[in-house]
Amino acid sequence: MCWSTQMDSFCARSFVVAVGTFSILAASASALPYSFYDDLRQSRTATFTPLVGGGEDASSGHVGRNLHAVSGDAVDGELTLCHVPTFFRWSQASSDAPGGYNDVSSEAYGGTSAALLAMHHFNTGDGTIAPDLKGINERCPIRLTMETIDSTSSGIKAVQELTSLVTRSPTDAQMPQPCAVMGSSWSGTTKKMATVSGVYDLLQVTPSASSVALDNKGEYPLFTRTHPSDASMAELSVDYLHNVLGVKFFGQLYLDNDFGSSYHTAVLNRAAQYDMVVKSVPFRPGAEDDEIMDALLELNETGYNYFLGIFFRGDYERIMGMAGEIGVAGPGTLWMFNGALSSAFVNGQTSLEAGSNVAKATYGTAIIHDEGGLPGLPRFDKFLKEWRDIPNNPELLAYINSKQPLPPAGSGLNFERDGEFFLQTPSHIAAFSYDAIVGLGLSACQALGAQQESDIFTGAQHHAAFINTEFKGASGDVLVDPDTSYSRTAESTLHAVSNILPIGGADATAADEDGMISFKATPTSFFNVKKMKWKRYGDEDNEFVFSDATTVSPLEIPEAEHNYNRLGPGVRGACLTLSAIAIVLSIGFMAFTYHFREEKVIKAAQPTFLIMLCVGCLLMAATIIPASMDDATASTTGCNVACMSKIWLFACGFCVCFSALFSKLKRINKLFKNAKGFKRIKITMMDVLTPFFVLITANIIVLITWTAYSPLRWTRTVLEYDDYDRPVSSIGQCSSSNAAAFLWVLVVINGCALILALRQAYKARNITTEFSESKHIAMAMIMIFQSLFIGVPIMVIVGGQPAPQLFVLSAIIFIIVVAMLLLIFLPKIQIMRQGDEGLPQNYNPRGSTWMLNASSRALGTSSRNIGGLSSHSSTRGSLVRDPSIRGAWRASLASTEESTGPDSMSKATSRVSFRLDSRHSSISSMEKDLATYGDDLNNELPTCDENDEEKEVAADTSSPAGENGMARTA
Repeated sequence: MCWSTQMDSFCARSFVVAVGTFSILAASASALPYSFYDDLRQSRTATFTPLVGGGEDASSGHVGRNLHAVSGDAVDGELTLCHVPTFFRWSQASSDAPGGYNDVSSEAYGGTSAALLAMHHFNTGDGTIAPDLKGINERCPIRLTMETIDSTSSGIKAVQELTSLVTRSPTDAQMPQPCAVMGSSWSGTTKKMATVSGVYDLLQVTPSASSVALDNKGEYPLFTRTHPSDASMAELSVDYLHNVLGVKFFGQLYLDNDFGSSYHTAVLNRAAQYDMVVKSVPFRPGAEDDEIMDALLELNETGYNYFLGIFFRGDYERIMGMAGEIGVAGPGTLWMFNGALSSAFVNGQTSLEAGSNVAKATYGTAIIHDEGGLPGLPRFDKFLKEWRDIPNNPELLAYINSKQPLPPAGSGLNFERDGEFFLQTPSHIAAFSYDAIVGLGLSACQALGAQQESDIFTGAQHHAAFINTEFKGASGDVLVDPDTSYSRTAESTLHAVSNILPIGGADATAADEDGMISFKATPTSFFNVKKMKWKRYGDEDNEFVFSDATTVSPLEIPEAEHNYNRLGPGVRGACLTLSAIAIVLSIGFMAFTYHFREEKVIKAAQPTFLIMLCVGCLLMAATIIPASMDDATASTTGCNVACMSKIWLFACGFCVCFSALFSKLKRINKLFKNAKGFKRIKITMMDVLTPFFVLITANIIVLITWTAYSPLRWTRTVLEYDDYDRPVSSIGQCSSSNAAAFLWVLVVINGCALILALRQAYKARNITTEFSESKHIAMAMIMIFQSLFIGVPIMVIVGGQPAPQLFVLSAIIFIIVVAMLLLIFLPKIQIMRQGDEGLPQNYNPRGSTWMLNASSRALGTSSRNIGGLSSHSSTRGSLVRDPSIRGAWRASLASTEESTGPDSMSKATSRVSFRLDSRHSSISSMEKDLATYGDDLNNELPTCDENDEEKEVAADTSSPAGENGMARTA
């Protein structure tokens, strides 16, 4: 069975493995010593042939990549050995450390242990963890060997060691040249190595280095990694802040080197996609305390409460101690650190002085880290089981310790570990190292199987096979991006957010006997790569505890005070009070009109027009109610309804009011105009209601079109933003795209009505009626015009200020309504309270009697005193049939004739007025009476037209024409 379809030709062409070989390598694979292939390189019975490729003679001093074909008595058949040096940092130079070096070998020991375990599984075809390894030893002749190299945390040291490897003798099988390289864990070191490995045709795989700069395929053509780049972790940290915590504003403090700069750039790019605001502050490697403090103070000035910390363990206590001192860390804040601190909190623990600023600043913080897996995930659980079985396998433990590098001379360090090391959960580097070796071996087999004419494959072919190989490993499904980078994809990597708390839980704040508190990170969330979202890790009780010891996330920035510019209860109450007063007056006067509709005063003023006036005032007064609504008292839908309602109410109310006023004034002017010319005129109800129907129809057409086409909608407009781009001042108002056009049409229509009404009032200014009604109407019109003339500009000036604008609008409506109601009704109430004494002397409602009104200019006296005639109620009645009145009238006229002469008398009699009441006599009897008095005066009086059902002869136009009334002058 071949490793892949690409190896079919290889299987058929040249891969023939002896039965003896399988008896050693397959049948007894589980019993194969861990050091078997290392020992094979030392065998004197085996023959090693360098496979340098390119037809180059190995004896010519080849420098670079090399494999060895093995044959001889030690093996049956032929194998190919690939040597993989592994670079990690076991030590770090330090002038303060005894022997000049610190021991930083924990991650390196775990990484090499996992790599050696993976190498053994590959060589023996053990698919316990990685299913693709099962039986690989039967399908592929390649076997791996390994040596470990301490980079001492130095790129120069790593490059020196790598140079030494590639310059080894190609024929030396005991100290062989590499066929591939794994390492290093630091990005700075890895970049330097990747440049060299690219030159010497070496595939380089790293399980840990995460710098985005390593994604440069042109600069590092043969580099790849089973660890995602910092861009993945940076992007997911931003995702967590945005999608889980709902944060928009945060700061980041980053180390200004290759690692920190690339991480910082990836954060900014991801934050821009979410429209987040980031304040980035760098600090130089080895920065003094003053520089660190300045950077922290700059972050503190932002007012943010969420921060990303992008730095290493060596700077942690100094930075967080200062941050806690100035309050930029601690209760009310959240710091999230990158995976560089995993060794301090995730894979290990950190002890801090109880009560110190750094301890307070550490409590309730977070760390985001890419994980090889978490307990409970099936694939990782298999790796974890193998890992924790190592202490029970003395041979494997001894083999792992034997493969550790020698410590620096004179350092006094020892990199070996006992079995207790494997009882801890392995770091992400361990799982990624296991997968790096698995991928390296599988891709070597695939590259070898793809060869048609040669048993040798190049480093470039090895690299191409690796980046296109997908397999299941200790850390899950391993998938490398072959297009945009040579890094493992974020979608195939497990990322977790862990909560840093004292060991023992959130309440374990008591110090130990040394006054220290130990902190450790516990996973609370992980990124589900299948559902592409963050998910809680563990049960529902595993909640994140923040710096204030609660599970409530802190405010991201100081709470904003948003001024919505809503109507206060005082202004709304005052305006609604004005509305209520106006409504009560409208309803009250409407009821008054109906109740006293048979009273002479009300009849003279025409109840129909008075009720129209009250209805219009009621509608206008009701306008204040929807105008006083905003989103503090109603929903958006309610506000939308209120927006159009106030337009409808005011426009219709204004139209009804001014139609009534205009009709009354026009009627008076028309009567007087015809009276001066001694013309007959008949004014019906339709004559005076026509202006109303015209105006109301025009208004309704405009309002319906407006409501259907572009109705007013409630919108809130931001007026001001704070430093965090949050709205701190806004205004709610009714608006639509075409509001101005429709409003101007209504203004023109009703403005014309107002101007015409003012014109009629001006024409009636000198007319004196029984109740001086024209004067009162004119006064009301003038007050209304003044209120609009002054109020409308004020509303424009206070535009954008809802409270003043509403108050001015309410005041305008109140003045309009109250002015019209009081000036129309109060004089009538006053006359009614005075009784008949308050009536004018020449009053005669609805043509119920006839009256005399001789001009004082012609007669030298008033009609009131002619013949002792009085308009008092005792003299009213059927005056035509009263002999005493007729006698007095004749005597008066005879006396006047003697004193003034016939000519004057003729002029005077032409100014005599008669009102004939059909209710008191028939038309024929009235003609008879009038003829009798005409004979006595030697004047021919005009006769009534029998075709008219209701007649009115009027020279005295002080009394309003009734319904279906007629004026006739003589």
